[in-house]
Amino acid sequence: MSVRPAPQWNIPSLIGIGVTAGFLFSFTFFMMFVPSVTDGNIHTWSTQWVPFLDIYFSLRVDGLSLLFALLITGIGFVVSVYSLVYMQGHDETRRYWLHLLLFTISMLGTVLAGDMITLYVFWELTAITSFLLIGFDRKRAEARFAAWQALLITVTGGFTMLAGITLLPAVTGTYDLNTILTMGDTIRADALYPVILTLILVGAFTKSCQVPVHFWLPGAMVAPTPVSAFLHSATMVKAGIYLLARLHPVLSGTDGWIISLSVAGGVTALIGAVLALKQTDIKLLLAYSTLSALGIMVLLLSGSGETAVMAALTFLIAHALYKSTLFLVGGIVDKQTGTRDLNKLGRLRLTMPITAIAATLAGLSMIGIPPFAGCLCKQGVFDALSSMPWPTAVTATIIVTISLMVVIVARVVYGAFFASRQDQVDNASDGHPAMWLGPLLLAGLGLVFGLMPDVLEPLVSHATSAALGKNVEAHLAVWHGFNAPFMSSLLALGLGVSIYILHPKFRGVLERAGTVLPLNGTRMFHALVNSLIHFATWVGRRVQTGILRDYFAIVFSTMVVMITVTMIRFDVWPSLPSWPELYFYEWAVVILTAAAAITVSATHKRLLAICALGVVGANLALLFVMYGAPDVAMTQLMVEILIVVILTLVIVRLPRFNETAALVRRQKVMHIAISVLVGSMTTALLLLALSGPFDPHLSEFFISNAADAARGRNIVNVILVDFRGLDTLGEITVLGISGVAAYALIKVRLNKGGRNEKS
Repeated sequence: MSVRPAPQWNIPSLIGIGVTAGFLFSFTFFMMFVPSVTDGNIHTWSTQWVPFLDIYFSLRVDGLSLLFALLITGIGFVVSVYSLVYMQGHDETRRYWLHLLLFTISMLGTVLAGDMITLYVFWELTAITSFLLIGFDRKRAEARFAAWQALLITVTGGFTMLAGITLLPAVTGTYDLNTILTMGDTIRADALYPVILTLILVGAFTKSCQVPVHFWLPGAMVAPTPVSAFLHSATMVKAGIYLLARLHPVLSGTDGWIISLSVAGGVTALIGAVLALKQTDIKLLLAYSTLSALGIMVLLLSGSGETAVMAALTFLIAHALYKSTLFLVGGIVDKQTGTRDLNKLGRLRLTMPITAIAATLAGLSMIGIPPFAGCLCKQGVFDALSSMPWPTAVTATIIVTISLMVVIVARVVYGAFFASRQDQVDNASDGHPAMWLGPLLLAGLGLVFGLMPDVLEPLVSHATSAALGKNVEAHLAVWHGFNAPFMSSLLALGLGVSIYILHPKFRGVLERAGTVLPLNGTRMFHALVNSLIHFATWVGRRVQTGILRDYFAIVFSTMVVMITVTMIRFDVWPSLPSWPELYFYEWAVVILTAAAAITVSATHKRLLAICALGVVGANLALLFVMYGAPDVAMTQLMVEILIVVILTLVIVRLPRFNETAALVRRQKVMHIAISVLVGSMTTALLLLALSGPFDPHLSEFFISNAADAARGRNIVNVILVDFRGLDTLGEITVLGISGVAAYALIKVRLNKGGRNEKS
């Protein structure tokens, strides 16, 4: 008789116990809201965050957010208890617990947010923290790539969603979710609705792994098993489902909503189930089945009827229970046998009886056998089909998907625990109770909810009411009589058994197709990323030339194009001023300045260009003198003298130009063209600024406060030293750093020269 070694409790384990206690406390805390929420109350809390943008940090607890909060904290508690043993002995357990805690906080913030900006912030935090969890084993290149792939896809979707969120105030005038949820008709009638819908759906679909970005979810299976169970059952991938349910009263009911969700959900459900057939790894097989479940939920949310949304939320609960159980069971099998390959597993019921019971209960719930919670949701799904758009196509999709789920359950549960294999593992055990108690509890809850559906009815009713924006009463039952939904369920079950008998042939065909087909999700992702890298390299080589004049040409050309496009877009053009009446000496300054500026652009001789540039600066100083600013003129003149002297000293050390005559001519033409365009655009902007009414408010403030507030009579000095003192300090700091850097370079040059002389 073997004696199980007692777990060694150390500081990381104590941290894990603290996190586990936090999950239990949070679950208890949210359970306290159940009586109030089921009475129809909504609890809100908010505080100002960015007042001038009318952004609040706000939280909201209603039926929908409470349902998700209970799933997150309840399953999180089971996962954390499981992790106490599963992660024991890992070198970086502290980091695991920290990342798990941060991820849970991010998920709770997402589902409890009462403001769209608050929701987005936590939404992106879930992407970052899931990146840390997926890539937990950072020494493995596969884990790093999977984490990076998931982050890139979900963050891109999040940024797209942010664009849609920022458009909402243009229609509603606010980011407040309480107000937005009451303005569904206004939003759907607005011209911006198609854009808002598209952008938000991109965010939801990328988070919930809808085709064509479904492939990041199976890749995330490199994460530790407890993380996979948590991500798949109650958190990360369910965030997109939550968003679709939350914004259902606002965005649903239109052709765009119906078509987008129906197509994405239906295709994802079928592809996930079909691709699961060729998998032999338990975690990968369950991951693809999660895609199918997510697709069914999205498909159901495309409808606007009560039965469809209620079925989606009931399915959400049942899926969270059985899928977390099966993932945790897979972890136990891997831990005890050293493999997740179904080709090497069989008859584990003999050595792992408790784990086998949990797996069997979860599997029966997954395929909807009475009296499990899965049967509740399956009956609800088939009841909702008659109210769905395109009922025939949707019914066929659901029947095929559920039949393939039967195959998945048979392969995982029957194949691992009951079937006989030639080279199977027989020396396993159930392991530590902390690992199998949680899965057994979750699987048992699936049975309890199926036997007593009235326990779930209040929570499902109010979650559905929140998703639809109206009061709904749920009536859940395992048995609805001999009707069309029951016959559809029998058809799916029979079809599933038939496919399971023939599935080895299907798996072979799928495996061959995977090698023959030129593209799949991962290959497309690699191709897209490589294309972006090549494009960035191509652009970088042409933009980052290392030549200063090229950088100036790019910056100024971009500025001209953007300003021109803006003027054309808003049809704003400056009006030409009347011909100025100038004295002859003023004309002389203008003509001399223009000639010097043309010389700077046209000449290819450095010394001449520097002298001409000095002439431009000196003429500007003359203009300042003419218009009553001698102090500014003195500053301008001193700066120009320094520039001319320093640049003259520098060019003595520069090598000669080695460009050809043709290249020099092209550069002259380009420089003159850019100079003319920039000068014309600057003139146009000045004319536009001067054409409007002058607001003397700021000038009057400086004049009236210079003497009293700053104790100075020179208003320019007061502005620089007092009113803009921090800005001036920054400029002085920059000049000081530049001086120190120049001094350091000179010293390095002198030191090198000294050493060379000595050598």
